[in-house]
Amino acid sequence: MTWQNPMLTFVWLTYEENDGFVTALKCELCIKYYNNIKYMREFSTAWINGTSNLRLSNPLDHSDTMCHKRAYELYVAEMEASGTSLVRSEADVQDSSQQTITQSFSQYSAIQEAQIKKKMEVSYFVAKNELPYTLYEKIINLEKHHNVDIGDTYINSNQCGIFIDYHGEYLADKLKKDLCSAKFYSVLTDGSTDSYTIEKEVIYVLYFDPISNPDRVDVKLTFLYVKDIPKADAIGVKSAIEKKF
Repeated sequence: MTWQNPMLTFVWLTYEENDGFVTALKCELCIKYYNNIKYMREFSTAWINGTSNLRLSNPLDHSDTMCHKRAYELYVAEMEASGTSLVRSEADVQDSSQQTITQSFSQYSAIQEAQIKKKMEVSYFVAKNELPYTLYEKIINLEKHHNVDIGDTYINSNQCGIFIDYHGEYLADKLKKDLCSAKFYSVLTDGSTDSYTIEKEVIYVLYFDPISNPDRVDVKLTFLYVKDIPKADAIGVKSAIEKKF
């Protein structure tokens, strides 16, 4: 996986590479303000030492953490105090990043597109059936054994995660459009704690879809997202919901 000029999209993103391929991602801001954020509840050294998770959504997810936001606030304050203008704001990140990724896929040939489509379908099968990513590689090898023209790229479990991210982005966009046309909807939440004792809030949406079948009431319950929150109280849950909407 390669990144096209990532510093143009994330001013804080730095990376290690080997033979022209990115091997790890780091956050310059979290490194610089390490002593200021290291005692925060959700702090992780992954972006300090270098994370090998190269999924397209990983930098965006990191930019939304409380630790990174605190580091960015300190960076802005320091730049303003010194009279230095900021190169880019965090709000500029998402569109330019996605555009770069889209452009890279648009350069594929018809044969490569067909191969990618097959692997995207396999990754969707893995995610839909809640299977471990390691099975993706075995399914790909089985397809090759059946003489399916599936190519030799994007064939390991890490790259399966990249495809699943794309599926997630598509489904999130579709849900957004559905909610815009819905007559009404309700928001449901449920809390959980991961292995690092980080509070997470799971957000669901219950809504009436008048488009799919206008002759009957079609009520859908759909997963929206999981959000890390500093504290699972009323204020924290309310803030998590408001940030998504």
